[in-house]
Amino acid sequence: MKPGVPIQVNGVVVDHLSATAAESFLTKDLPAPGTTLTIAPIEILTYLKLKSPRSKDRTDLIELIKAGADVSRCRRWLEANAPQFVTALDDAEKTAHAEE
Repeated sequence: MKPGVPIQVNGVVVDHLSATAAESFLTKDLPAPGTTLTIAPIEILTYLKLKSPRSKDRTDLIELIKAGADVSRCRRWLEANAPQFVTALDDAEKTAHAEE
Protein backbone atom coordinates (compact mmCIF):
# COMPACT_ATOMS: atom_id res chain seq x y z
CA MET A 1 0.00 0.00 0.00
CA LYS A 2 1.12 3.52 -0.69
CA PRO A 3 1.08 6.44 1.77
CA GLY A 4 -2.36 8.06 1.87
CA VAL A 5 -4.13 4.84 0.97
CA PRO A 6 -6.96 4.12 1.15
CA ILE A 7 -8.31 7.05 -0.81
CA GLN A 8 -11.92 8.13 -1.24
CA VAL A 9 -13.81 8.49 -4.49
CA ASN A 10 -17.19 10.17 -4.12
CA GLY A 11 -17.11 9.32 -0.41
CA VAL A 12 -16.34 5.62 -0.99
CA VAL A 13 -13.07 4.29 0.44
CA VAL A 14 -10.97 2.68 -2.28
CA ASP A 15 -7.75 0.70 -1.94
CA HIS A 16 -5.36 1.42 -4.80
CA LEU A 17 -3.47 -1.72 -5.68
CA SER A 18 -0.89 -2.26 -8.39
CA ALA A 19 -0.14 -5.56 -10.06
CA THR A 20 3.32 -6.93 -9.33
CA ALA A 21 5.53 -8.44 -12.03
CA ALA A 22 4.32 -11.89 -10.93
CA GLU A 23 0.69 -10.81 -11.42
CA SER A 24 0.74 -10.05 -15.14
CA PHE A 25 -2.45 -12.10 -15.41
CA LEU A 26 -4.27 -9.21 -13.69
CA THR A 27 -3.42 -6.70 -16.38
CA LYS A 28 -4.68 -8.90 -19.21
CA ASP A 29 -8.15 -9.01 -17.64
CA LEU A 30 -8.41 -5.28 -16.89
CA PRO A 31 -9.09 -2.40 -19.28
CA ALA A 32 -6.11 -0.62 -20.82
CA PRO A 33 -4.48 2.16 -18.76
CA GLY A 34 -6.33 5.44 -19.03
CA THR A 35 -9.76 3.84 -19.43
CA THR A 36 -12.37 3.94 -16.72
CA LEU A 37 -13.01 0.86 -14.64
CA THR A 38 -16.15 1.08 -12.54
CA ILE A 39 -15.85 -2.35 -10.92
CA ALA A 40 -13.33 -5.15 -11.06
CA PRO A 41 -14.50 -8.38 -12.66
CA ILE A 42 -15.62 -10.92 -10.05
CA GLU A 43 -12.64 -13.16 -10.81
CA ILE A 44 -10.15 -10.39 -10.01
CA LEU A 45 -12.10 -9.25 -6.97
CA THR A 46 -12.08 -12.84 -5.71
CA TYR A 47 -8.33 -13.08 -6.25
CA LEU A 48 -7.72 -9.82 -4.38
CA LYS A 49 -9.93 -10.91 -1.48
CA LEU A 50 -8.10 -14.25 -1.25
CA LYS A 51 -4.68 -12.62 -1.54
CA SER A 52 -5.37 -10.24 1.32
CA PRO A 53 -4.31 -11.28 4.83
CA ARG A 54 -7.28 -9.45 6.37
CA SER A 55 -10.11 -11.57 7.76
CA LYS A 56 -12.53 -8.86 6.61
CA ASP A 57 -11.66 -9.71 3.01
CA ARG A 58 -12.44 -13.39 3.58
CA THR A 59 -15.74 -12.35 5.16
CA ASP A 60 -16.43 -10.12 2.14
CA LEU A 61 -15.79 -13.06 -0.18
CA ILE A 62 -18.13 -15.31 1.81
CA GLU A 63 -20.83 -12.64 1.55
CA LEU A 64 -20.24 -12.30 -2.21
CA ILE A 65 -20.71 -16.05 -2.56
CA LYS A 66 -23.92 -15.91 -0.51
CA ALA A 67 -25.12 -13.10 -2.78
CA GLY A 68 -24.67 -15.28 -5.85
CA ALA A 69 -21.10 -14.79 -7.10
CA ASP A 70 -20.30 -17.34 -9.80
CA VAL A 71 -17.87 -19.54 -7.86
CA SER A 72 -17.29 -21.90 -10.82
CA ARG A 73 -16.23 -18.98 -13.01
CA CYS A 74 -13.90 -17.71 -10.26
CA ARG A 75 -12.46 -21.20 -9.71
CA ARG A 76 -11.68 -21.59 -13.43
CA TRP A 77 -9.94 -18.19 -13.46
CA LEU A 78 -7.94 -19.04 -10.34
CA GLU A 79 -6.95 -22.45 -11.72
CA ALA A 80 -5.53 -20.69 -14.80
CA ASN A 81 -3.92 -17.72 -13.03
CA ALA A 82 -3.44 -18.28 -9.29
CA PRO A 83 -3.99 -21.95 -8.47
CA GLN A 84 -2.57 -21.50 -4.97
CA PHE A 85 -5.89 -19.84 -4.00
CA VAL A 86 -8.31 -22.51 -5.27
CA THR A 87 -8.43 -24.34 -1.93
CA ALA A 88 -9.12 -21.07 -0.10
CA LEU A 89 -11.98 -20.35 -2.51
CA ASP A 90 -13.39 -23.82 -1.87
CA ASP A 91 -13.17 -23.19 1.88
CA ALA A 92 -14.97 -19.85 1.50
CA GLU A 93 -17.68 -21.53 -0.56
CA LYS A 94 -18.18 -24.22 2.10
CA THR A 95 -18.43 -21.57 4.80
CA ALA A 96 -20.93 -19.56 2.75
CA HIS A 97 -23.17 -22.59 2.24
CA ALA A 98 -22.93 -23.57 5.91
CA GLU A 99 -24.07 -20.09 6.95
CA GLU A 100 -27.09 -19.97 4.63
